[in-house]
Amino acid sequence: MNKTRPLDFSIASVSDSSKPFRSANIFLTNEFGIAYDMSHQIRELISAGGTAVLPDAFFFRLRQPYRLKEGRIILLLQGQVVIRYNLIEYIIRPAQVLVVPAGSIIEITGVHPDTVLRMVGFSPVFIPSACKEDVDYYRGGYRQSVILPLSDGQRGIAEGYFRLLWEMVQADGFPREPVQHLLTSLIHFIDDMRKGYRPAGGGNATHQDRLFGRFIALVNEHCVSERNVKFYAGKLCLTPRYLNTVIRQASGQTVMDWVDQAVVVEAKIRLKHDNLPVYRVADELRFANPSFFCKFFKRMTGMTPQEYRTG
Repeated sequence: MNKTRPLDFSIASVSDSSKPFRSANIFLTNEFGIAYDMSHQIRELISAGGTAVLPDAFFFRLRQPYRLKEGRIILLLQGQVVIRYNLIEYIIRPAQVLVVPAGSIIEITGVHPDTVLRMVGFSPVFIPSACKEDVDYYRGGYRQSVILPLSDGQRGIAEGYFRLLWEMVQADGFPREPVQHLLTSLIHFIDDMRKGYRPAGGGNATHQDRLFGRFIALVNEHCVSERNVKFYAGKLCLTPRYLNTVIRQASGQTVMDWVDQAVVVEAKIRLKHDNLPVYRVADELRFANPSFFCKFFKRMTGMTPQEYRTG
């Protein structure tokens, strides 16, 4: 069975940086990519019921989780996008920027038909090491505050960065170093905005909010191998009972509710993007046998693994 690519546009799909892929609104190398205007593809996506095929077999899909191989910065200019990012659902609105680190699990669950956005993707090795030491993006600082609202002035500056990046890649070849430095400047600009951002209503995140964010990060990292409250409580230096109380107060769900959801997402990624038979997926996810896995998956989703895979 042939599987679709697990990314909406994948810089990893380009094997040679000296031969970039180009279209009217997309530029890709194996290190860097920019989608400058995807409004046409988004309208096709919605009218086609969830799948729009981009040139050269790049895909953009709705309601299908995938693990990003590269970092993303998305600037929304118009419309609305609903995403589930590392288990948590967010709504992106106009004049907001979304920063997603490589390795994150993301699922686009809804897109307004008049959406206009700009997006860049970049491999971890594309950014200079000095930038990685200076900004929170590379220290996990964006795993909770992933969406930033922009003032009119900030939006204009952000649009200017994307416009200049797009204009630079229109030249013959790929001006790697200028693009690299301009992207680094954009990351610094976003990092400065993030440090100065205060949510509406004032105040910083509460201790409960920070604890919940750390817990979700741990679940996304360890859910395949660790499925007990004691493990996560130990990582957070809490008692299992107290952790369950805090997580329920913060989210309305228990620790194991979140762990089970994370396991389902991992299963969906493997079922849609790997050629592994169901029994191998069950084995990778450390279920005792395929029957236990199938019962768990159907309880969580209402479908069998095979029904999800072929749906």
